[in-house]
Amino acid sequence: MSDARGVLAAAVRCFAAAAAPDLWPQALDAIVELLGGEHGFLHVVSAGGGFNVHARLNGSDAARLYAPEAMRLGAPLYGLIPHGVAVRSEVLSDREFARSPAYNELFRPLGGFHSVHLRRPNPSRPSW
Repeated sequence: MSDARGVLAAAVRCFAAAAAPDLWPQALDAIVELLGGEHGFLHVVSAGGGFNVHARLNGSDAARLYAPEAMRLGAPLYGLIPHGVAVRSEVLSDREFARSPAYNELFRPLGGFHSVHLRRPNPSRPSW
């Protein structure tokens, strides 16, 4: 996954340059393709409100993933992610993840296990 970190870091720089929100779905799909993934999702929290984008997920899976209960289940994992780019296994072992409610109720039904995360510091919010 070390190559994935570089691809994601480069993609983030491209996203920062493209200030058009309607381009996010295509950009995320391109990243999923580059990483050889089956699907991708992006949850952005900002002082201005934030947004959700997904690639290669059907509507019902996306709705379940963005539901308030899903955000609650994912909060312990998100809280472990350091600022910067991280592979999930760097912050939570495969064994721990496989036993977590987030995996079993959110990601397992999607067929997901491995993930790459980006977390940027936001001085207006102390944590996710």
